[in-house]
Amino acid sequence: MNIALWIAQGVLALVYLAAGGLMVVRPREELVASGNFDWMEDSSDAGVKAVGLVVVQIGALRVHLARDERRPLRANVVLLLAAFAAAARFPG
Repeated sequence: MNIALWIAQGVLALVYLAAGGLMVVRPREELVASGNFDWMEDSSDAGVKAVGLVVVQIGALRVHLARDERRPLRANVVLLLAAFAAAARFPG
């Protein structure tokens, strides 16, 4: 079972790397023209980055809570609030 899990994780990693790599390399206009990213016309880069920051901070909070690390928790809460405020400004 452990080997099957590693294989599944490796396949998932390759799929996400391929999809993400294409989005990093292709210009914004080409992504919008493909028809799969129509939402990019209505949103700013800052809003998308803010949402990404929120996701990262939620993960950081979870790790610090699981490890019972209280000291960095305050900084994560402040950064999470800042990211939430930025994401709330996301147009739409």
